[in-house]
Amino acid sequence: MGARLNKELVTAGKLFLKAGEFTTLKSRGPRSVENLSLEMLAQQVGFSPYHFARLFRQTTGESPHQFVLRQRLVEATRLLKETDLPLAHVASEVGIPNQSHFTQAFKRRLGITPLVYRQEH
Repeated sequence: MGARLNKELVTAGKLFLKAGEFTTLKSRGPRSVENLSLEMLAQQVGFSPYHFARLFRQTTGESPHQFVLRQRLVEATRLLKETDLPLAHVASEVGIPNQSHFTQAFKRRLGITPLVYRQEH
């Protein structure tokens, strides 16, 4: 049983890296970040969504959703610093459906709004 768990954790770790690839800008690959789902990630390694989510949290310390959102916001901070894209476009580029949801998630994670972040950086 221990060997199976170790193999599963290694697989989950590999998927952790793959999830990072899926959460980058849409232009970097054929997969759209909007299509990123727990089911799709779990399917990539042949686990049920429940089992994958449990292993992912055990491996990374955060849920797949938290990881994806964090990665999206990291990419958003880069776009805010390096481009003049409107906030709605930044939200869309990182796979967040609308500017309002983007602003709420950004402020919840970073403590300031995307506009203030852009002005300060």
